[in-house]
Amino acid sequence: MTQKEFQEKLTEFHSQCTITSNGRLYKVPESLKNEFYRVLEERLHDIERNSSCLIIRGGRRPKRRVHIINVSGLSFTGVFFVKVKDESGLVTTSSTFNIWVDDKTLLSDLMKWKGPGKK
Repeated sequence: MTQKEFQEKLTEFHSQCTITSNGRLYKVPESLKNEFYRVLEERLHDIERNSSCLIIRGGRRPKRRVHIINVSGLSFTGVFFVKVKDESGLVTTSSTFNIWVDDKTLLSDLMKWKGPGKK
């Protein structure tokens, strides 16, 4: 799922979700959650397929290459949480703010939704 398709799909959800004043998703209704997470997973796996490597780095943890398993939640600040598996087989939950697609681009930058009508 491309960024454009992802944003169009989330725009469809807009009227049914609570949105913060800066356009971030705040609350997804229970009736939408399964479809919402399906769209997020599809977008995440498309990013993973088209990226040379996804890595977690931060704090004192060493850099680790990871593969996305699924979307595990959405925080009230609009941060996406995903379940990931590293090369040693360890499964953990991580914020997209901690996952890098390359040295300059955070995964969260590729998952942002600007809201309807915003460019």
